Amino acid sequence: MSASVAIQRAIATLARLVRRQDDVLSIIHGFAIALWGAIAGLLLVSLMRAAPPGPLTPGRMPAKARATH
Repeated sequence: MSASVAIQRAIATLARLVRRQDDVLSIIHGFAIALWGAIAGLLLVSLMRAAPPGPLTPGRMPAKARATH
């Protein structure tokens, strides 16, 4: 085996290892983005107020009726 073939094989092996690490890091970054999206969603939901009474939402129960339920 000549030196140039050995160098080409070494470069190909190194490129394969770097590509594999890049794939793993991209998956990790995807999970990190999903985590921050979930946290942002939870923060937005925590800021929501109760819906006003309407045809699709039940009316508010009086305090006396809530105590018996």
